Parts: sequence; C-alpha cells; structure tokens
Amino acid sequence: MNDKFERFLASNNFTVHMNKETDSTYLFIDLGERSSKMNMELQHFHSSYEIFIALDDNVAHIVEGRYLPMRKWDIIFLRPGLVHLSCYERKNGMQKRIVINFSLPPAPGSLDYQMEKLLKPFSLQVPIIRLEGRSLSSMITSLESLLLAAKEKKSGWQIEVLSDFMLFLLCVSRNMNRSDYEASFITDTADRKIYNIVEYMQSNYMENITLADTASRFSVSPYYLSHLFPKITGTSFISYLHRIRVGHALQYLAYSDMKIKDIIRECGFSSASQFNRVFFSFISRNPTQFRLLGYIEKQLIVNKFNPEYDEIVPPAFPPHMRTGILERGRRHHDLILGISSQDFDISVPEDIPHVMDSVGADAIMLDIRKTFPYICSDYSRISEESMEAFRNLGVKNLILFDDSDIITLDSDDRHMAISSIRSLIQFASVISASSIALVPANMSNYGERYSFAFYDSISRILQYAEDWNVNIMIQGMAHSVLPNPQTIRKMLDFFSPSHLSLLFDPLAMIDRDWQNNTFSYFGEFFSALSEDISAIRLRDSLDLRPVALGQGIMAKTFPRIADLVTRSVPVIRDGGSEAYLLSDLAYIRKTFGA
Repeated sequence: MNDKFERFLASNNFTVHMNKETDSTYLFIDLGERSSKMNMELQHFHSSYEIFIALDDNVAHIVEGRYLPMRKWDIIFLRPGLVHLSCYERKNGMQKRIVINFSLPPAPGSLDYQMEKLLKPFSLQVPIIRLEGRSLSSMITSLESLLLAAKEKKSGWQIEVLSDFMLFLLCVSRNMNRSDYEASFITDTADRKIYNIVEYMQSNYMENITLADTASRFSVSPYYLSHLFPKITGTSFISYLHRIRVGHALQYLAYSDMKIKDIIRECGFSSASQFNRVFFSFISRNPTQFRLLGYIEKQLIVNKFNPEYDEIVPPAFPPHMRTGILERGRRHHDLILGISSQDFDISVPEDIPHVMDSVGADAIMLDIRKTFPYICSDYSRISEESMEAFRNLGVKNLILFDDSDIITLDSDDRHMAISSIRSLIQFASVISASSIALVPANMSNYGERYSFAFYDSISRILQYAEDWNVNIMIQGMAHSVLPNPQTIRKMLDFFSPSHLSLLFDPLAMIDRDWQNNTFSYFGEFFSALSEDISAIRLRDSLDLRPVALGQGIMAKTFPRIADLVTRSVPVIRDGGSEAYLLSDLAYIRKTFGA
C-alpha cells in the first residue's frame, strides 16, 4: 500500500454516488468513521448488494441474528434483502470502514456465467472473506485503484470507476477460496440464544409470532425471554418484531404498487387496525399518508431504518452519474450568523441592532417593504428622516431583500420592477448596505422568452449597481431561469462583473420530484460556484411545511454543505417558525461554526 493511498484512507470521509439504488446500474462508495454500541433495533436491509470492508479491528456484523466478528481488511458480502447490522465498539473510539452498495445490469450473452463468478462471494454460507499475504496485497491494490480513480475524477472517470470496481470484484472472487476466516461463537449462551431468536424472528416475521410460542420453541420461560431480550437488543420483544414488520412494510409502500391489505398480510400484521396503529407509532403518519408523500420525504423516513447511509436518499442523476466528494474538517472561517427581519417583530429601524444583539446575530436580511410598510411601498419615496435612521444603524452586514418580478413578459411591468430596484440600489448605497438579494420568479415552465427577460433585466440592474457600487446577489431555484449549477455558472460568466454574486438557498435548489435530492448535487454546486456565493439562506421543510433546521429534508445535508464552506459569508436563518428560532440559531452555530 503506497503512501498516497495510506493518506487517502487516513482522511476523514469520502463519498461517491452513481445513479440511484433502484437503477439497473448503481454504485455508492462511502469511506468513513463510525462509533456505536450494538443496538439490534437498527438492523436493516438493502435492495442492492453491499460490501463492507473493515479498516480497523474490533468490528462485527450481525447477519440475520448471527454475530460475526471482524478484523482489519475483513470483507463481508451482503446480498439484497439480507437483514444485518454493523457494530463498532464504542470503547475503541471512531472506527473506519468502507461501504460499497451496488447493482449491476444483466450481462450480455455469454457473459452471464462470468457475472455469476463476480457475485459468488455473496453466496457464501458465512459471507466474510479474510485474506493474507499476496492475496491481501492484491485485493488492497485493486481497492486502491478503485478509490483513487473515484477521488481524482479524471476525464471519463465514471467508466474508469465502474471498470475498476468490476476488477475489484474479480480480484476478490479469484481469492475467496484462500480465505481463512472462521466464525467464532459467542461464549455467552444467553446472548447466543437471543441472537438465534432474532434470526428466527427475521425469517418468520410474516407468521403469527408470540413471545410465549417463541419462548417455548427455544426452551426458555416467557418471563426469562421478556427480561433478557431488551438487555441484549435494546428494545422489547414485541417492539423489535413490530420494527421488522414496519421496515418491510415501508419497502412495499415506497417501492411497489402492492395494495395495503396485501402488505398487511405479507408483513404479518393481524388486522388493518393493528397495522395502522403500529405503523403510526413508528412513522407518525398512517400508511396511506406515507404513500402520498413525495420521493424525498419517503426516503427520509425509509433511511431512518438504515443507519449505514449518510445521504438523505439514494442519488438520482441518471444517466450523467454525477458525484459529490466530501472532505470533512476543511472549514477555516469565522461564522457570520444572520437572521431575517421577517422572523421578528420589528416596528422601527432602531429596533434592528437590539434584535440582532438579543440573538447574537452579525448579519440581517431586511425586506423593507414587508418589515416597514409604513415607511414605504415604493423605494423612491423613502423620506430623508427614514433614510437617516437606516444610515445610523451601524449594521455591517445588512442585506436588502427584494422579490420583485423582473422576469415578467409584460415590458411595462418589468420596467416598473427595474425602476423600483434602481431606487433600492441608490438607497442601499446611501445607507452602506452590503448587498441586495434578488429572487427570480418561481416558474414550473420557463422558456427562452423568460430567459431573455431575465438577462435584459439583470443587464440593466447591474449598470445601476456599478454606478452606485452596490453588490447584487441572485438566488437560484429549481423551477426558475436559474434551475441548476450549470445555468447559474453560465449566467455569472456571461455578465462577469465584480458586482454580481450568488445567494445560495439549498432548499430552493431541490426539485419536489426525485431529480435533485442528494448531497452529491450540492457537491457539484460548490465545485462550480463556491467562490461566487456571498450569503447562504437556510430553510428546511417536510411535507411542504417549514420545520426546524435539520429536522426536514435537509437534515443530513446541511452539515455536509457546511463542510464545503471555506469562506466567511453570512449564514442566514430565514422563514422558520418563531417557535424554532433559538434552536435554529443554535443549530447554525453548531453546524456552520468554524
């Protein structure tokens, strides 16, 4: 193993995605650290194949109730649908591992047999391979080629990564007969008995399983089983059985058109009322409500039953196979905490510094017309007295927000909107505001005419901005003239002035369908636009309603975005409920702080 690869493995985290888990060709690679005590309530399964490679000792897997200890460089092969749980001994601190989930399309013609050979390790009775000597060196060399190709992303890297992955599978299958792994048995007979019971439950959850019948089957008393089971698994017998059944029901509800009455029977529930009650206790909604959720919301819930995934959802970028690479710990900046005037009861401009001081904010995004409607409905009519009040605020990071429709096809309306923004630019210059944030209209169907209107408006606005030396920030959003990083990049390159930058709202960049819905998307976003971001606007939602930051569809994505922010830009909490305000600000400090 060369020095370059050793340094790579020593890095904190690395993630790459190709397509989504339900696609015929799918690849997910995750190098990372974990630390958790065994909790069998979190066992899960995948619809794809999984390879787990231990990079530290004292790791284990529970596979359908069977405890399998592992050491460094052991590889476990988990076929689709196999219930499992990876275990890391907390006393040893964070432990590294590599997880690879994949699906491969059917092989053409005479290659069927060769493809079967690649997947042969997944048919092992004990699905762990332990290699030594030259066999281990060969496997590590093959793994090195795969991971470094994914890391370096040279031209045509997707083909290179897929090819290297196939060669890695070939290397392992060629050496699997040289494995000297022997499954050791747990000496604690009580633990082993519970594992055997769990394996029975995992395999027979669709049957009428009761604690009394199970105790009789395994020659223990019901009292003994009811008291020992929580000590070993972390949950009660019936709760664990319900979790197994709900986990399978979620898969059917999310990925099939099976009728609910058939799911009830298939998953072992005795009645519709029991199914609804148990399902609601785990998911906080009934099965019908779950099935009506959008793709992102479904995946957020499904993945709570899958502790190995860091992503909110499997990636969904066919056929381009986009990727996102995460390198944690890169932040070298001071947090500029921002708030929105819309989230506070501000009656006069003089209240702004006091509100900011009360929550420890360093920046504020101010919508003058909505916050102070008595001051102006038209920026050109702001009185000298009001202007002086704003000038004396002494707020260093003051962002003026405006959502006027600058893309309307009605030339008169567009002229009025641009004239209004011109007055706002003059006002911003007078009071020394740091910038003006503009949000293009949200449209489900935009075309060339809207694009022309947008470019015409921005051209004129930037002329005024340069005259008055005011920075203009434009926000992109999924359904607008700026729906993705590529379009935003073209817009910035087209104008390339010093007075134009980007207001980054991650939630606004996510489609409500399944297209743009993973951290990989934002990895690409920062790769193209990181130096052009002047402020970050943080909102979160679930079921299309605002929720506390980190509690909705952005729950696992915000921390990863924070790791990509390497400059000090205002991070603005906006649009959340007043009840979440303090917790949201604490979340921003914890997540985006240096």
